[in-house]
Parts: sequence; structure tokens; C-alpha cells
Amino acid sequence: MATSTSNPGSPFSTSGSMGDSPSSMDTGAPTGSMPGGDALGSTGMSADRTLERLVQGAHQAVDSLAAKAGPAVERLKSSMGSASESMHERADQLNAMQEEWIESARTTVREHPLASLAAAVAVGMLISRLTSSR
Repeated sequence: MATSTSNPGSPFSTSGSMGDSPSSMDTGAPTGSMPGGDALGSTGMSADRTLERLVQGAHQAVDSLAAKAGPAVERLKSSMGSASESMHERADQLNAMQEEWIESARTTVREHPLASLAAAVAVGMLISRLTSSR
């Protein structure tokens, strides 16, 4: 279906010296009445050119986005890696702090068992009053 209508020697051409003479591709119909002869002339070529320009523009846009996306993805990977490392460090710090507090609470309970029991009862009563009033 890639018939060029701008070739003056083509039997499908609307102008030219060989358009009216029979050729090996001639179907017997007059040149001007060939299916798509005049319709594919200037209108078909301009549509093809327009489509070609659109496709070329789309290819350029995709290439441009790909060129810009590559470095952006690398920066994102780098920042995600550093953020992940930072989160792991922070989690390790919180775990260490938790262990310190637990050990401190155990030491306090062992050194002052009655005071710890009284504090636990007081906190229990406070929580009971706060939850029962609702």
C-alpha cells in the first residue's frame, strides 16, 4: 500500500506523460478514476507527513523523557539508600534506648520493691478512673 503518488511515471499519478498510457501495472481503468488516485494525492501525502511528524515528535519526547528519567532515578535510588540507612540507624538507637530503659526499670524495682508496687497500684487506679468515666 506504499504507492507514491508524486512519481510522474506512475500509472496512479494524476499528472505526467505516462499517466494516460498503459503500463504493466495498468488495470484498465482511467488514471483519474483509480481508487485513491486523487484522494491519496495531496491529501493522503499531507496526512502521511503529518502522521510521520507526530510519530517522530512522540519518539523525540520519549527519548527526552528517558534521558531525563535516568539521572532522576539514580538520584532517587541514592536518596532512598541513604534514607534507608538513616532509618536503620535510628531504629538501632531506639532499640538501644528501649533496652536501657527496661534495664533501668528492673534495677529500680529490685532496689525499691515496695515503692514500685505502690507506683504500679497508683498508675492502675488512674488508668481505671480515666477509662471508666467514658
